[in-house]
Amino acid sequence: MAGGISLAGRGNYWEYSFRSSESQRSRDKPSGQQRLCARGDYCSGATVTLEDGEKVTSPALTHDVFCRKCADQVYRALGEIPELWVRLHCELGAKGQATERVSMSRSAPLPLRADIDALLREHLDILASWDERLRMAAGLSLPDTQEQRLRPDHGRMVAAMSRLLMVHLDRLLALPADAMCRTFSLFDLDRIPEGAHGRTNRTGGYAEVTVDLAGADAGKEILGLRHKSRSVLGETRMVERLDVPCPDPTCDLLMLVRVQGSSYAAECKACGRLLSEAEYHAWVRLYAATLSHKDLPPLPARDSSAA
Repeated sequence: MAGGISLAGRGNYWEYSFRSSESQRSRDKPSGQQRLCARGDYCSGATVTLEDGEKVTSPALTHDVFCRKCADQVYRALGEIPELWVRLHCELGAKGQATERVSMSRSAPLPLRADIDALLREHLDILASWDERLRMAAGLSLPDTQEQRLRPDHGRMVAAMSRLLMVHLDRLLALPADAMCRTFSLFDLDRIPEGAHGRTNRTGGYAEVTVDLAGADAGKEILGLRHKSRSVLGETRMVERLDVPCPDPTCDLLMLVRVQGSSYAAECKACGRLLSEAEYHAWVRLYAATLSHKDLPPLPARDSSAA
């Protein structure tokens, strides 16, 4: 077609373009020595082995700060935080009306739940600080600080900052350590790093401290926000350990679990394999068919003196 661009024969152009941009990370991967995932024992790709009868957790090796599974966890957390923030805001005054007015008290009853109000403010403080760090590192325009403080639509601000951090997640997690301000409760001073400087507000019961934080801290704080939000909303899930090994031949570890509320019947905590309800039951039948009486544990010896 004259004067135009033909896409015939190029297949699914949008799918190709998306995958190409996503795989840029793997093409630029350095060939240097790998290091342990910064999440340590909480690494989603960690492997658990037995040494002298004790479980030893080994974080996954990666060229980046976080392994791919942990980075995906941060990405999903950023996608969930805007909805969690809105739901927390809806619960803000749910129990405030039940506050009892004490006779002869000069103070009015607390109209809001203080724990949720503090958590909502923590969302704004943490996301805004990493949003600013990321914008400076990526050369993006910075928002007007005074105008942002006067904005009443905090939910939209949380959603916008979460989207930006999702788009530039790799750059966010790769940020070097730099000074940032964080608030700590005066009742939890052990969390303040030794040698840190700041100022205390004894009336408010908190301290504003300057600490050095890097991209790994950003990932941990974002995951912490999701966990705190779900905990307050009563959505922390129970995990049931299953008595069959992972069906993946490259794994074969007893690390299959069933997570409460998950759309999958089982998932492997070692390799990340996900099994649907049909796949899990088929695997259980197949695994049971390969067992024999020799594989069963011996019965305990009976004490003849007790007879």
